[in-house]
Amino acid sequence: MDAIASHVDSLVGAAIRCDKAGDGVAAEVLMAIARDEAGKFLVLLDAARIPYTDKARMTSQLKRAGSHLAKSLYFEMTDLRPATLSEVERYLAEARRSHYLDGSNDADWIFRNRALADREDVMYVDYQQTDEGFIWHRPSVSQFRTGLFVPQGFRLLAEMSTAGFCNPAGLEVVNNIWRDVVPTNGSDGSKDTLWIDIKRRNVCTLEQILATGVAKDIERVSLRRVVDLWTFPSHSVDLALIDVTKSVADERPRLMRARLWDESDYADIAAELWENGPADIVRDMLSDVIEDESDRLAEMRRAEAEFIAEERMRFIEDD
Repeated sequence: MDAIASHVDSLVGAAIRCDKAGDGVAAEVLMAIARDEAGKFLVLLDAARIPYTDKARMTSQLKRAGSHLAKSLYFEMTDLRPATLSEVERYLAEARRSHYLDGSNDADWIFRNRALADREDVMYVDYQQTDEGFIWHRPSVSQFRTGLFVPQGFRLLAEMSTAGFCNPAGLEVVNNIWRDVVPTNGSDGSKDTLWIDIKRRNVCTLEQILATGVAKDIERVSLRRVVDLWTFPSHSVDLALIDVTKSVADERPRLMRARLWDESDYADIAAELWENGPADIVRDMLSDVIEDESDRLAEMRRAEAEFIAEERMRFIEDD
């Protein structure tokens, strides 16, 4: 893990130098590799929170070190600020979808999994299917890119390494404090694990690792970052890709119809997104918007009719 943290630091440094030299593509490739490696670090650290006797879960967790999706999601979670485990799972349920809809109408195009696409599109020349047919995609950076973004998750790795999390004694502390912790989402009647409970254990873990004397010089602000960014254990959370190819293809025309203000269709869709909310509540919320849209269309028709009438009178007078 120390080797991974050092490698990530080198990659990020090289990416920054490439970006300053004007080679944005090279910088983004290096950052993609750095994110992948950082995710591997976090996957391995999460394995230390599993009881050594739980061979099945340990084996499953270690296999994630070879999954680009799992590593990407682990790294993304350092930027989240979830209050409960159920919030983490709701985010992951979207992030694990094989495809999603997006565009100005939220349904114009079908895109593949964002985490995988962000990594591969900048690294490989790829043969892709579009509405206009198949194309060769060539890595590039967006014309709207203003500079290289360096996530704070990279600093988290460096600070954990400095604090002693990669040391065998530090990892033993992690296992002793966390091995009996399996967060729950409350779906089976159990308590939804709260972030404050995780944060308290983060503090306890850090204090005990520092007490072993394996830490190097580390600033107080770095300790705070370790406590705040090391998120929920995810070794018992599903991180596999969800195949939604067919459902997304079916959902697209329905959403496009909804954008044309088909009230019943739109209300049904909104109700699905509204947690525990019946469709009639959403219809009430949308009714004012729909009425405003109807009034606007009626006004446009009146203006059009007046324009036609004026043009007709002008033609008669000229004749």
